[in-house]
Amino acid sequence: MRPYYVTLTGSRNNAGDFLIRHRGHALLAAHRPDRAVVDLDGWKTFTDEDLATVNGAAALILLGGPALRKDMYPNVYPLREDLREITAPITTLGAGWHAYPGTWEDSRNYRFTDQTLALLQRCAADGLGLSVRDYRSLNALDRAGIPGGVMTGCPALYVPERIGTPFVGLPAAGPGRVVFSPGVNFVQSPGLAKQAKDLLLRLAAHFGRERLTVAFHHSVEPAVIAAVYGDRPNPFVTQHRALVDWLQAEGIAYEDISGGVDKLLALYQAADFHVGYRVHAHICMSSLRKPSILLTEDGRGRGLKDVLGGVILDTYAFRSPGLRDKIRRKLGRGSFDRFGAFEGLADDVIRIYEYERAHGWPRLGAVVGRVDEQHRAMKGFLQGLP
Repeated sequence: MRPYYVTLTGSRNNAGDFLIRHRGHALLAAHRPDRAVVDLDGWKTFTDEDLATVNGAAALILLGGPALRKDMYPNVYPLREDLREITAPITTLGAGWHAYPGTWEDSRNYRFTDQTLALLQRCAADGLGLSVRDYRSLNALDRAGIPGGVMTGCPALYVPERIGTPFVGLPAAGPGRVVFSPGVNFVQSPGLAKQAKDLLLRLAAHFGRERLTVAFHHSVEPAVIAAVYGDRPNPFVTQHRALVDWLQAEGIAYEDISGGVDKLLALYQAADFHVGYRVHAHICMSSLRKPSILLTEDGRGRGLKDVLGGVILDTYAFRSPGLRDKIRRKLGRGSFDRFGAFEGLADDVIRIYEYERAHGWPRLGAVVGRVDEQHRAMKGFLQGLP
C-alpha cells in the first residue's frame, strides 16, 4: 500500500457530515494523489488495531465539522486516553467552532477545556498547521495561544472541476425547484418555529407549492435517530415529526436526505435556488455555483459570512426573561423562549431574491469568486502535508 493518511470523520446521520467526508476525500485525491486515505469513525476510541493503522500513517487528519468545540477532546474525538500513544503527526482539515449566537466577541471568549488545549497544542507542536473553516474559528485558536492556524474554508465548499467556472444563476423561466432547509433551533423556540413556517408559506406563495421542497438533513424517523444516537426521549425527533405533519397539511413536499451523501447531492444538483438554516445546504449550493440565502443559527453560519460574503441573515437575538416571563414560568404556564426571533424575515428574503435577480446577482453571484480564492488556500495546505 502506498503512503496514506488516516481521516477521522463524523458521518453518522447528518447529511452535511457525509458531504464533508465526500468532498474532503475528493480534495485529497485531487491534490494529494500520492497518498491513499483510510477513514475511521471519529466518535470512537481507537482500538489497538486502529492505533497501529494511525501510527503507520503520514498524518492523522481530523476532518471537518463543528469539531473545534470547547470539549473537542475527548467528547468529539476520544482518540486514546494518552495522546503520547499516537505517534503520527496530527492536524485538522476545515475544523470549525460551535458557539451561540456566534458573534466575533464570542470567538474572543471561546475557552477550550484543558484536555482540548492539550490536543490542540499537540497539533501545533507537530508542525503541520491547523486548517479551520472560518475566521472566527481562527480567532478562537489565536486567542487560545495555538499557532499555525490557516483559514482554508470547509472542504465541502470545493468541487475541483468547478473551480473557476461562472455563477450559474437561474433558468430563463425562473427557478423550477426551490429547496428550503429547516434548522434545529426551532425545536426549542416557538418563535423560530413560527419564523420558519412564515417563510415557508411565503416561499410557497411566491414560487408555487409545486416548486418547493423541504430538505431534512437529519432523519425524521424516530427509529433511525434512536438507532444512531440512542433510544431516549428526544424533543428533536418530536418537533421534526410535528413539522412534517404541518407540511403534509399544507401540501408542501419534503425529502429526508439523511444518512448519506447521494440524496443530498441529487437534491441540490436538481435545485435552482435554496433558502434555509442548514449551513451545508448553503455550502453545497455555493460549491455548485448556484444562488442560496443562508439564515444563521449560530457561529457556524455567522462565521461563513466572513468567508463567502453573499447573503447570510441573522435570525434572532437572545433575550432575558422579563417579569411576565418569570411569573408565567413560576405558574407553570410555559417555558421561556430565549430566542428573540426576528420578524419580517420572509419579506426580506423575497425582496433580496427579486433585487438580486433583477440586478445580475451582485451579492449571490460574487460568492463564486470567494470560493475560488479560498480554494487556493486549501490547495496550498493540502500540498504542504507530508
